[in-house]
Amino acid sequence: SCGRLASSAIATSQLRPRVWFGGEAPGVHRTACPVLAAPRRRLLSGGEGAKPLYVFKQLYDHNHQNIPRVPIPDLDSTLDRYIRSLRPLVDPIELEPHLKSVENFREDEGPLLQKQLIENDKHEGYPYSYVEKHWDDMYLELRSPITVHVNVGYSLADDGDSLKPNAQALRVAKFLISTFKFQRKLMDGMCESEPGGPFCMSQLGRLLGTSRIPTYGRDRLRYTPDARHIIVLRNGFFFRVDVMQPDGGAILTLEELTRQLQSVLDTTEKGPSPAQEGELVASGVGILTMEDRNLWAHHREALKAESIQNREVLKDINSALLVVCLDRAIPQNMTERSKNVLHGNAEELQNRWFDKFQVIADEVGNVGINFEHSHADGVSWNRWLTEVWNDMQGLPPPMGMSPLPDIPSVPAIDGVSGPRRMDFDIPWALTAPIKAARANAMELVDRPETCMLVFEGYGKRQCKEWKSSPDGIVQMALQCAFHRLYGKLPPTYESCATRTFFHGRTEVIRSAHCEAKHLAEVLWDGALPKQDKERALREALGRQGQLSREASAGMGIDRHLLALKKLAMGVTPHSPPLASLLAKQDDLPDMFREEPYSYSQTWLLSTSNVTTAWNVIFNFGPVCQDGYGVGYLIHEDQVHINITCFKDSPETNSPVFAVALEEAFMKLHEAFHEAPRGPFIKLHEVLGPTA
Repeated sequence: SCGRLASSAIATSQLRPRVWFGGEAPGVHRTACPVLAAPRRRLLSGGEGAKPLYVFKQLYDHNHQNIPRVPIPDLDSTLDRYIRSLRPLVDPIELEPHLKSVENFREDEGPLLQKQLIENDKHEGYPYSYVEKHWDDMYLELRSPITVHVNVGYSLADDGDSLKPNAQALRVAKFLISTFKFQRKLMDGMCESEPGGPFCMSQLGRLLGTSRIPTYGRDRLRYTPDARHIIVLRNGFFFRVDVMQPDGGAILTLEELTRQLQSVLDTTEKGPSPAQEGELVASGVGILTMEDRNLWAHHREALKAESIQNREVLKDINSALLVVCLDRAIPQNMTERSKNVLHGNAEELQNRWFDKFQVIADEVGNVGINFEHSHADGVSWNRWLTEVWNDMQGLPPPMGMSPLPDIPSVPAIDGVSGPRRMDFDIPWALTAPIKAARANAMELVDRPETCMLVFEGYGKRQCKEWKSSPDGIVQMALQCAFHRLYGKLPPTYESCATRTFFHGRTEVIRSAHCEAKHLAEVLWDGALPKQDKERALREALGRQGQLSREASAGMGIDRHLLALKKLAMGVTPHSPPLASLLAKQDDLPDMFREEPYSYSQTWLLSTSNVTTAWNVIFNFGPVCQDGYGVGYLIHEDQVHINITCFKDSPETNSPVFAVALEEAFMKLHEAFHEAPRGPFIKLHEVLGPTA
């Protein structure tokens, strides 16, 4: 185990002069969107009379593009890749006995399990890939809170409406109208596969209108894609806002929807005071979605049993297209903005509902999204939001896509006068649990240490001039920064989409490889010629590119080994729920029970890249106690990086890692150029004592 900082670490006091401290005045810190200045693009012919490309009700389970299933890799190839991935992570002496176990598995149990895995994958219907059931089990059987541990956050760039007095209501209203238009296009069968495809679109069939329902042992998902209403949360109180006519034939005008959202803001300017005990507890029901899932399932049943009114409120929430959270927060900098979309600030924890997609808007007009992650991934979120963003801004649709459809607008919805407040009847037995949930939530959101930074030294444009992968550059900077601080490479998870396959989700790129280790060892060597460092960098980038191509082709390591391990435990595609939890692990092959296997999947760096022009923050929590969660966005001339770790870990420190990462970026630049440049970092966190 390493200490707080390895002997090669950079002293914090040495780094502080390289930092620009955040602290902008409310509403002043703004992040422009380069897409607003984009040239006009060719429009795809569509519109009225066009033939649907698919039947929406069949989009999830019907392979209308005839794309292949997720392939099952060859056993020998996976084991060879696995062995190679261990060499930079595990001491050779410790690795030697494990390699014998790997070879025993290759010769003994492995071929039998591989043959059974291939046979099991020949069935029709769900699961649609050899790993899909295990992936769904992992998400839905998780019992810890999904806040921080599962859900993911985005924050949209600012636009021309961001500085208007009614920016909070106006930007949300525009977003909602464009989202309902996107859903109309999707349900009409008119969403095209993206250029470069075909790519799997099955997730879009269950993207919006989905709710995660807590139940004992395993949660379930409920789908209402044809929802006509949203739920608005303000100071913890719930409002139903009907956006479309019941028959879907018309939508509220932008002016009217903005007015209705503003009326919610105006009528709930203040939350209940502590003296209003009953109302304070009633406004805290949203906090229960931040609880342990079994506890939340128990409390939800108590709510339902208390009254018909509670059942109706829960039904309205679950059947909404999404939830809108209108916050009172005024973030002072990008780090505070990041925290707000990831988990909310301590004063407004009741103003969330983490079981659904949430649109989160603060008082200065920043708009973000918090995604419940069990049923969809970044490529689907980006597809939806890219079309919505362009429509909001009056831009042409993305290349190769038709515009969102026009929907007739009306000043009012039939039979609805405006936002309807929905109150829960809180049984006496739930008052104490809600108070306890509030305390648990305070502790939960206080654990992550978030640091949002903007590196302005270079971005995608410069990487392309180097004839290098921008993503590869960021990944190597992460490896070098970690090595600089801790004297070793971390087991690293980089998420890679496998969307060229039906129901493909993600595979792991193991970015900690021998070439990355060599680069990290020589990068700070002042005696080494520049050309040797450049050679090491290009070799590391070449290896990273190869691993990325293999992972996107379904030829990774971790999904295959997971499926083989589950099969060895007796878990098949048709095993009942909770089978993994009940299965015995005593008879697992030695390879799966040894330390090198578990350590190689202890993701000290969990990373992901979801770059789009309209996104300025991408965040998620670390996935292990002593690890970092790193979400990043590579723009033309800068890189936005969000770093999280747990404050109670003695090993990690997000601001210190951020500064080490800035230095690594500049060292990589020096490998391509003689003259150093910098500093170019905007670190939106005032560093306190780190000793």
